[in-house]
Amino acid sequence: MHRIRIFLVKRIKILAALLVFTGLSLAGLAEQPHEKQKESAEKASQCSIAVVRSGAQIATVTAELLTGLETVDLTLPDVKKTQSGPRLLDLLTALKVTEYKQVKAYGYAKGRLATAEYTILKENMHDRIILSYSRRGTAKLAVPELAFDDWLVDVYKLEIE
Repeated sequence: MHRIRIFLVKRIKILAALLVFTGLSLAGLAEQPHEKQKESAEKASQCSIAVVRSGAQIATVTAELLTGLETVDLTLPDVKKTQSGPRLLDLLTALKVTEYKQVKAYGYAKGRLATAEYTILKENMHDRIILSYSRRGTAKLAVPELAFDDWLVDVYKLEIE
């Protein structure tokens, strides 16, 4: 009889420990949406764009700088998803770049199989050219005048001339 009681007490302790463990696990699952938000913010940290002028790097654009700028939405007829991100003009202003003839953006062509570049003359610069955030947390150069398939993805350098 005494052995049965000891056996039952041990089983109750094990059951209690399992219940506590299960409760803690469920509490962790309840926090998952917050974790996903945190994960999304971390994905934006993949943005790192070198800004070069006269052959010298003058700045590095990080996610902190980009997300600190006003985010605008760009809806275009031939593009399924609304593009969101800061205006390239706002970024140049934040970097105190006012005098320039052109901005050359370097990134990758769609599919990321080859590097590509796109030059924007100052007279063609406008507030609908944005650095839109990709699902990978990088920036793509969204230019309304270009076909969607010609946009640069994973922009890694802006050259100011």
